[in-house]
Amino acid sequence: MAGKLERVRAHFSAENLRRLGRGDVSERELIFILLAPATIFLLAMVIYPLGRTIYLSMHFVKLSMPQRGTPFVGLEHFAEMLTDGRFWHSLQVLAIYGTGTIVFPLIVGLAMALIVHRVFPGRWVARAAVILPWAMPRSLSALTWSWILDSSYGLVNGTLLRLGLVTEPILFLGQSDLAMVSLVFTSTWKTASFMALILLAGLQSIPGQLYEQGKVDGTTRLQAFLHITLPQLKSSILVALIFRTIVAIQVFDTPFALTKGGPGVATEPLSLYIYRVTLNNLDFGYGSALSLFMIVLTLIAAILYIRVLWE
Repeated sequence: MAGKLERVRAHFSAENLRRLGRGDVSERELIFILLAPATIFLLAMVIYPLGRTIYLSMHFVKLSMPQRGTPFVGLEHFAEMLTDGRFWHSLQVLAIYGTGTIVFPLIVGLAMALIVHRVFPGRWVARAAVILPWAMPRSLSALTWSWILDSSYGLVNGTLLRLGLVTEPILFLGQSDLAMVSLVFTSTWKTASFMALILLAGLQSIPGQLYEQGKVDGTTRLQAFLHITLPQLKSSILVALIFRTIVAIQVFDTPFALTKGGPGVATEPLSLYIYRVTLNNLDFGYGSALSLFMIVLTLIAAILYIRVLWE
């Protein structure tokens, strides 16, 4: 310990600072100097908001009741979650939505990546078509699908009625179960292309010699997929799952634009509930506690993925 303190004192000594001022720096010192501004900026952008959120979560901060001030309440907001039925319902919605929008985009994205990875005429057109849903803003995508699925003037209901397949419009966004299915479908359409891009990059990094050796050994396409493609894609799948899970846990724009969390609160995930607690109810203390819970939930999910899939 004493040796470390001595090295720190020597580093910040007047003679050493004058040397740095003259521009006489080592390669290692130059790396630290160049990275310092960006590091300080990132720390300020992360640490201050996180610290502020922790502070608010332990205080009563409700702008609709300014007469109460901002007294310290400790862990009361976290205890309130245990008896908050709407909070538990938002977690249930998040679990259903998250499972659907992680599993289905992965399956669809893998299928899309396998298709566009093959050599065929017009492959670049197919790859461009894969990118389009991902390039479209999520809120705009959700609004587009809300118009398509609308019961009064939507394209889907209009087509079904003209074909005589239904006698009355289907309330895709007005029934709890159908609204959740529509939300998962919309998110899958939007995010499957992102998964496909990551998995396509992984497919292109697989050495062709492995498949050639497999042909020599007499492996079928299914065996090659199970024993060569999937193991080689493990890292790409991990990255895709981590990114998709983080977005699924923190999703806000898609349910807000498509269903507004309705009907009622049937499709209200945790992020939308946090929005309503904080900005509609002006309860920044409880809203901050809910936000911290979502941050911890995101970290736990990422750590679990790494422990299970990363060797």
